[in-house]
Amino acid sequence: RWYNMSTLNVDTLQDKAGAFEHARLVQVQTVSKTDIFTSTNTSFVDVTGLTVDITPTVAANKILVMFQLWSGADDRCQVKLLRDSTAINLGDASSSRISCSGVGMSGGEKAYQLRYVGGTFIDSPNSTSALTYKLQVRANSGTAAVNATQENSDSAVSTLTASNIVLMEIRT
Repeated sequence: RWYNMSTLNVDTLQDKAGAFEHARLVQVQTVSKTDIFTSTNTSFVDVTGLTVDITPTVAANKILVMFQLWSGADDRCQVKLLRDSTAINLGDASSSRISCSGVGMSGGEKAYQLRYVGGTFIDSPNSTSALTYKLQVRANSGTAAVNATQENSDSAVSTLTASNIVLMEIRT
């Protein structure tokens, strides 16, 4: 049996205790980088154009950070996630090992290979000030490339990609 549906208009919805449960997702901010970035620097440097800002509405809220970066490298491309100038979501430092958020490794056909580096992290910045999230890369040796193979020739075996950061403010 089919029923005709009507429109229901209400001012608020409340649970049995009289409280209204607001949506958990407060806001979303994103950036997508589609051009190529390369670096031969063996120190971490900002990836130009892979930065996104968010201003939390409540200090207690969390920021869900998701990132993906496609890298090509002579050796390896190490990646750091930062909130403002603070590196976050890092492995523990140990001896001379590099602490980072991810690494794109190379293999036998490294000049034509891209490696995916991605992560998901719940950040607790405890702030209502504007925050800047960004990715940095470091070339272990040679050249580290973002969104292109290290070789980056104009040929059918060379690939171009996009990298991005997505920020979601989650009400706690």
